Amino acid sequence: MQLYDYFIFRSIAEWAWAGSDSDEVEPQICLDAFPFLPGACFASLIVKGLGIGIILGACLNKAPLFINVLKTKSVAGLSTGAIYGEAIMYCNSAFYGILRANPFTAYGENLVVALQTVIMVTFIWKYREPIVTMPQRLLAAGAFATYCFVVFKVLTPEQYPMLVTSNLPVLVYSRGSQVIETFSLKHTGTNSIITTGMNLLG
Repeated sequence: MQLYDYFIFRSIAEWAWAGSDSDEVEPQICLDAFPFLPGACFASLIVKGLGIGIILGACLNKAPLFINVLKTKSVAGLSTGAIYGEAIMYCNSAFYGILRANPFTAYGENLVVALQTVIMVTFIWKYREPIVTMPQRLLAAGAFATYCFVVFKVLTPEQYPMLVTSNLPVLVYSRGSQVIETFSLKHTGTNSIITTGMNLLG
């Protein structure tokens, strides 16, 4: 029996090489050649591996920030507007990939960071001084729910690119809000240099 006849190897091969535009890259062809993979199969595998590596790295993106907030029980130095803006920005990129049925490795990083940013929103609600009131929380949650409804139920395929193009003004708003917050406090508060550096490099 060949490796492709075994379910587990066939599943891995289909994950790694299915859906390629190249006739040289097919799950059975590449798996049958293992471990002496043809160039096209090897290149495709490397791209998939890098995508997974980036997603795993994204899982740590806001971990230093989480640690700072939980250790100090404070979100001093973090702009509420900046966090809201980041949540929309990363959701835009992730939702675009989902709507276009792109491979998970193409948008997974943004989805992971979006989920972490939503967690940061809950930290803002819990530790912000002055406190974020319940009506403000409900307004933000309602706005986000409306945004998700519009993205998945209202936008047409021709309008999907709007999710990506709208990221620039959202980015300017988010970063601008954070700069103003830092300038007004004269310190960076619970911001993490590691998270900021990862965002800059990413």
